[in-house]
Amino acid sequence: MVTAKWGVEEVSNWLAEVGFPQLVDGFREQGVDGEVLLGLTTEDLKEEFQMKLGERKKLIDRIENLKEKANIGILRSAPSALDSRCGTPELEKLYLLDGRNIACQGGESPDRPNLKKLSTAMKWHIEHRPDWKVETFVYQALMEKWQKDHAEDMKDLAQCLTVTPRREDVDKFIIRKAVDAAKSGCLVKIVSNDNFREYIGTVNDFHFSEDWVREHVIKFCFSAGSQEFIPADGFGTELPCELQTAEPEPSVPERPKSLIFDSAK
Repeated sequence: MVTAKWGVEEVSNWLAEVGFPQLVDGFREQGVDGEVLLGLTTEDLKEEFQMKLGERKKLIDRIENLKEKANIGILRSAPSALDSRCGTPELEKLYLLDGRNIACQGGESPDRPNLKKLSTAMKWHIEHRPDWKVETFVYQALMEKWQKDHAEDMKDLAQCLTVTPRREDVDKFIIRKAVDAAKSGCLVKIVSNDNFREYIGTVNDFHFSEDWVREHVIKFCFSAGSQEFIPADGFGTELPCELQTAEPEPSVPERPKSLIFDSAK
């Protein structure tokens, strides 16, 4: 479903399907195609189509659902990108997405992570990082909840989600993946707003330092209104080669041995 490429006739058919046949003639007269449909606001519907408040809210909800399905559709329609970045062991460039952290940003309740926001972030990386593998981490309980509440969308997204055990710190698994990838010569980035500085000194087989965290952990936000994903590293597809590994000697004291974890555990 590539909604943005719909013509006026396809929009008319959709309106009839979702319960707004009375709008078909008006939308045709205004030349509303798929691209215009996805950009409609409540003000547009009020001023151009004289719709009542209740009708406007209902139609905007259906348009938002359409946008979400369009995002999922992009992920589904790029099997080569998904296949090449969701299971290939020979890595050169790797983005690690903190799934729950992303899904809870922008005013979302911590108890109800928003799958739509995560799929938006995954779509952004597929479009703007075409030569990178993207791996997303979520904990098991959240995976099961999304599979129950969003069964259709999860059919294709599930293949790109790495599921971590219950009651375990997801960040530790992201760090271990990042460390192993960096040690193998991979350029790696972590996308999360979590405080990864808390783990400095806990990795005994790699220099996981303040500088490494600053250079490799990418902060992000979602824009107000449009909910566009905005990462701190922007649109550039190439990053400096010197960020691939971190070789200086540790400059911070290690934590007690009881807190240290490595690949052998």
